[in-house]
Amino acid sequence: MNLDDLLWMDLTESEEGPDNVFADPDLLLESSLVSVHVDALSSQVALLIDLRTCPSFGSADTAVLLARGVTSTAWKAAQRSTSFTAWTILGFDVDEDDDEVTLHLACNPGASLTVVATEAFFVTGVVPGIGAGQPDYGDAAAVVRAGVAHWHSPISVDEVQRLQL
Repeated sequence: MNLDDLLWMDLTESEEGPDNVFADPDLLLESSLVSVHVDALSSQVALLIDLRTCPSFGSADTAVLLARGVTSTAWKAAQRSTSFTAWTILGFDVDEDDDEVTLHLACNPGASLTVVATEAFFVTGVVPGIGAGQPDYGDAAAVVRAGVAHWHSPISVDEVQRLQL
């Protein structure tokens, strides 16, 4: 299975586990946001997250935070002069209303992402071949791309968590 396959899978049978990122958002601290995929056709937003700098998820090196039934999404960041940026997650907030959830990520350096949706899932796993640590983002583009997961990367799923509204 590839990471982008998660967008089309039925994840509704997932249970909240003891270390659930929706119940304890601090679990995501020090991980890095790699990519944001907006699928307008299916009203989904998927966040690809590098967990290699985050000790909270054991052997998992990659996660996808998947929001479905998306009604709003906003990315704010200062203009960058570098080709690649390690967007380190410094804060993650989950605000639940009766029928929707607002997910807010604060990233360093100076960026934020907000998604409003009707349901959310958090999938962790291992992507083979990306190595134990993040690449040097100052390296050549091919080296950086080889050192991070991308949407067509294969993944061995460890856990699926569901936010129950």
